[in-house]
Amino acid sequence: MGPGQPSLAGNGLDTALALEKAHGHARKQIMDVRVPKPVSEQLLRRIHYFRRTEKVYRMVAEHPDRFHSLEEAAEAAGMEPSAFSRFFHKAIGTTYTSFQHAYHVSLAIEILLGKHVTVKEVADAVGYGSVSTFSRHFKRMTGSSPAAFRSMVGDPTW
Repeated sequence: MGPGQPSLAGNGLDTALALEKAHGHARKQIMDVRVPKPVSEQLLRRIHYFRRTEKVYRMVAEHPDRFHSLEEAAEAAGMEPSAFSRFFHKAIGTTYTSFQHAYHVSLAIEILLGKHVTVKEVADAVGYGSVSTFSRHFKRMTGSSPAAFRSMVGDPTW
């Protein structure tokens, strides 16, 4: 990363981006796996984790303009909320809430880099009810405000 460019790492954003990439690659490899006998317990656990997190990831990705409650995510994974919370943290390495904020901020970055829209329009597009809440989470994840981020990497005349 060159000087003057914002850091995208921190507070789960790198986890969300890695998860998004992993799901793209692993989806092709794992979803249709026919497990030969005997198979290791660890491999079965990984497939189980992937399939449950894939359902949650798909739910979040299909509705990027809103946040899903822990209860909705747990239902998508076929689990009770408290069990899902522990499972998700163990499987992904971050909380469901942190993952969701990181995912929405990563989408906001794509919008900020590619479209001529206001920060309010970006906040609405990625499911934040207010610009201040969006800006606070964006700054927590990237280290800069949405407007400052756009100025650093794009057209400073926005």
